Amino acid sequence: MRDSIYLAVRYLRHHRAKTLLLVLSLSVFLGLPLVMRAMSRATQQSLLSRAEATPLLLGKKGSSLDLVVEALYFQLKGVEPITEADVDAIHGTGLALGIPIRTGLMARGFPLVGTSLDYFPFRKLRIAEGRGLAMMGDCVLGSAVSETLGLGSGDALLTSPSTLFDLAGVYPLKLHVVGVLEPAHGPDDEAVFVDVKTAWVAEGLGHGHQDLARAGPDVVLKRQEGTVTANAKLVQYNEITESNVDSFHFHGDPSTYPVSAAIAVPHDEKASILLRGRFVDAPTRQLVRPAQVVDSLNKQIFRFERVLQIVMWTVGLATAVMFVLVMVLSWRLRAEELRTMTRLGCSRWKVAQIMGAEIALMVGASILTAGVFGILMAQYGEAWLQNLILRGS
Repeated sequence: MRDSIYLAVRYLRHHRAKTLLLVLSLSVFLGLPLVMRAMSRATQQSLLSRAEATPLLLGKKGSSLDLVVEALYFQLKGVEPITEADVDAIHGTGLALGIPIRTGLMARGFPLVGTSLDYFPFRKLRIAEGRGLAMMGDCVLGSAVSETLGLGSGDALLTSPSTLFDLAGVYPLKLHVVGVLEPAHGPDDEAVFVDVKTAWVAEGLGHGHQDLARAGPDVVLKRQEGTVTANAKLVQYNEITESNVDSFHFHGDPSTYPVSAAIAVPHDEKASILLRGRFVDAPTRQLVRPAQVVDSLNKQIFRFERVLQIVMWTVGLATAVMFVLVMVLSWRLRAEELRTMTRLGCSRWKVAQIMGAEIALMVGASILTAGVFGILMAQYGEAWLQNLILRGS
């Protein structure tokens, strides 16, 4: 049998192009349908588990799917914001804990998420390095952000401008990295967390500047009845420090400031039912159950997956037919070679062994390739597929 395998290996090595084409074709036929099915199931379960861990979500009336995708998975969908007053209203009911979520900005390619300290115990997020949020200007990095950017406690991070040419004059805010979270194996790993007020400052809704009472005439245009008007020379801070944090302020009523969504955590099932009842007829607000929204998304994915499987198996069948056709044509072209082997004393059984060894080697190589592909997809494919689904939803 060794001599049959040796001759089969030598033949396959001589015809590298044909062998490689057949091995890759068989690998796709054997591995892709099973890998895609397993990866799709894992992705759906991952999406659903995060949604099930979020009891209720309050947002502006509109697409519930966009609301859930932006507030839970931090994929920017441009949902209309509610206000901080809505978060206070959840607290005021005495039925649930309200956790604000403010998205919309980025920091070096990662979503900047403004929230409250209640978010971290709610998601069971623990600090692996440094400490948690303590003052405006602090930020905590997800584990993937820290690893990708090479940042840790004590480093600094700049927010990204929302547009290339910001006519409103909102400059990038320098954030102080005070901690890094333990891996949570979810969207929290790829986010930069700040306090809601810090997010508002980054948006330009709040700012800090030098004390106008002590400013010189080159900065002050006029002083009138307790009002000081400054010119463009006024120094505005793009970093919040212990020395200037008191100078940062917000104009207007902070309760009217934007919040993308609010996670409502009811105290019990009865409180959940009562809270949902209060928003049944709300004209501009919706209180959704993320698990129901994601379950509906998973059903759509399942229907698409059924169609995709039919296409894959059809292509796979065509691949199998092509493989058989190539092998039959190859044997016909090798008829003279096989007759020469017979004349040299090689039995028909030995010839069949050589042909069978060639097929077995190619099938074995295809299974090995499909296995390596499956391991790589299991390692990296789930996050890729989840992002693809959320961005396309």
